[in-house]
Amino acid sequence: MITRSGQKTVIITGAGGNLGQVAVIRFLKEGYRVVATVSPGKAFSIQNQNLEVASVDLTDESQVQAWLHGVVKKYPAVDAAVLLAGSFAGGDIEGSDAALLRKMIAVNFESAFFVSQRIFKQMCVQPSGGRIVLIASQPALEPKKATTAVAYAISKSMLINLAGILNAEGDSKNVVTGVVAPSVIDTPSNRQHIPGADYGRWVTPEEIVEMILFICNDTGRSLRDPIIKMYGGLG
Repeated sequence: MITRSGQKTVIITGAGGNLGQVAVIRFLKEGYRVVATVSPGKAFSIQNQNLEVASVDLTDESQVQAWLHGVVKKYPAVDAAVLLAGSFAGGDIEGSDAALLRKMIAVNFESAFFVSQRIFKQMCVQPSGGRIVLIASQPALEPKKATTAVAYAISKSMLINLAGILNAEGDSKNVVTGVVAPSVIDTPSNRQHIPGADYGRWVTPEEIVEMILFICNDTGRSLRDPIIKMYGGLG
């Protein structure tokens, strides 16, 4: 655990979701100062002296920039940004209209782009650099898995391209953007939507968060341009 004198700061978006709540608790346990976001109107019950929570519409560029301006002013060194905000929608190629495509790009790509854009710039001027973690998905990497969730897969694949671009610029500055690509995450909502599945083959939020923590901590300092596939039993 990091001592208070050497406390690191992590931004976690999408903190109100199943994965986000696990991430907040785990990073707090590891000794991080956590600066988190939830969607407007989203309830959030976790409380800790090292936790700050803001209600931000991450698809609104002006809201994101205003929030991050305050964060960077208060915490000039942001060690990690874990960008978990996002959403899923099904739909094959014929059923993926313009509205669905735009929604998926907004909630899955733009929400991460607006945050990483500002935080990446900050990390590049920090002596210690920084770590950004994006959440893609198995369908974003494997087209056969994407046929029933086309707009979702496209929006998640954009995050993989974003990571590559950030790593091309950040390599010399010790700023690394990692991508974690899970298959189906074992959450109550997924169990409700896919009843009777073999849940033991899914990936748990706890497993994903441990990998994210590895990327962000000193143990993962040698990683460069990582794309980590967490498919569980669905590989």
